[in-house]
Amino acid sequence: MSLAVAGPEKARRGRYISLVVAVLLLVTAALVLFNRNGFLANRRLQIEMQETERELESRAALLDSLEECARRLTTDSLFMETRVREVLGWGRPDEHIVRFVAPE
Repeated sequence: MSLAVAGPEKARRGRYISLVVAVLLLVTAALVLFNRNGFLANRRLQIEMQETERELESRAALLDSLEECARRLTTDSLFMETRVREVLGWGRPDEHIVRFVAPE
């Protein structure tokens, strides 16, 4: 008779242990995924870092372009004349200036 009681008792204990292990695994998975230092937070930071690096590269390229333009404005008189004429809309004698205005 003790064998009959031990069988269901063992099965109940095994189910209880399985349930505890499953709950512990779920809690651990939730912590790994959702805490502030977890996988999802880390992934968001990686994406933000990539976007920041792209913005930095873009601004570095703009800086290089502006530095080149400033260098040419101080050393290249033809470039300076061209830029002044473009910006101020000046022309040489016998030239016709045509300005295009965007429609409203």
